[in-house]
Amino acid sequence: MSTNHTDAGHDTSSPRFSSKRTLESTADASPKAAGTSAAQEEPALKKAKSSSEASSTPPTDPRLCLSSLIWEGRPIVWSVDGEGAEKYGEYVRGTQFVGELDPPVWSAERGCFVLQPKAPYSFVYKRERLCDLETGGDYDEYCAAFGDAEDVPPLVFLHRAVNTTPWAASLLGEDGVRRVAKHPPFAFWTAGEKDVPGESFRNAGSAPHVAITEPDLELHQKALDTGDGAESEPESEDSTEEDDFSREYGWRGSWTREFIQRDKERKPLGSLEKEIWEKDLVDGKLVETWGAKLKLVPVPGSVVFEQDIRNEESTHVGRLRLVSYEIKASVLEVYVKPDYLTSATF
Repeated sequence: MSTNHTDAGHDTSSPRFSSKRTLESTADASPKAAGTSAAQEEPALKKAKSSSEASSTPPTDPRLCLSSLIWEGRPIVWSVDGEGAEKYGEYVRGTQFVGELDPPVWSAERGCFVLQPKAPYSFVYKRERLCDLETGGDYDEYCAAFGDAEDVPPLVFLHRAVNTTPWAASLLGEDGVRRVAKHPPFAFWTAGEKDVPGESFRNAGSAPHVAITEPDLELHQKALDTGDGAESEPESEDSTEEDDFSREYGWRGSWTREFIQRDKERKPLGSLEKEIWEKDLVDGKLVETWGAKLKLVPVPGSVVFEQDIRNEESTHVGRLRLVSYEIKASVLEVYVKPDYLTSATF
């Protein structure tokens, strides 16, 4: 069982170093005790090195790489009583090449190996929330939203260089039969039970991967951190919880209005650096296995907003709603815990 954990405020600026180099330099600087021969000292030094480096020595030839999948498609509302299945999107490769990583370097401060891309590894993805203006969100209890933003996050995979197909997904086909697919594109249909596309790779044999979840905008992160203008905040004194809550009209909160205004005035939209970690359940506890530090930058000209026309009596009629935007994601560093690096079978 794996899950993702994000920490936007974690300090990753500390220098990386090798515990071996640190130990050797310390030994060289220490004066030898009187009457102690080099032959007598050598076993003790070897023992110290062995104990300190047991968890900080990487495999002989790890050669790790990154791959990514991004979602293509638009969110829809589909009724289980509808006629036939409908394809609503697919996961495709974020880039057509893998991101090779430098050899791992041990960081004593972090307690893990740190790897950096040999060359910049970036891809662009789109985040979109359902905005069905024709129906105004007037759906019955048998309807469900498919392909909405929270269900289809971008995915980053960590795998060995020799593994050229690190993906595998459990998919419901157009005929309603579930199969395992191992090559993109991975198509999703409104057939039978509702799948969560972003979770379809978890137990199907894929390489370890993390999802880039929200928030991925600087203003959104700030609103959640401070509680000022977050999505749970009523937008006016006259708002009611029922009137104010609607996933059918994109993101809400005062931060969205500031974001839209910045875009309209062609002002900088900000950027966000955050860490995303995968965790495994070990002896009943969630343990970090590997993670990545990313820089997320909104793509100029990609922001889409619509006027809210869901209900003529709503206090929010005419208010602009943030519907979608695109992000350029760049992987800055990769972190792998020692036990995971030496034992993982990916």
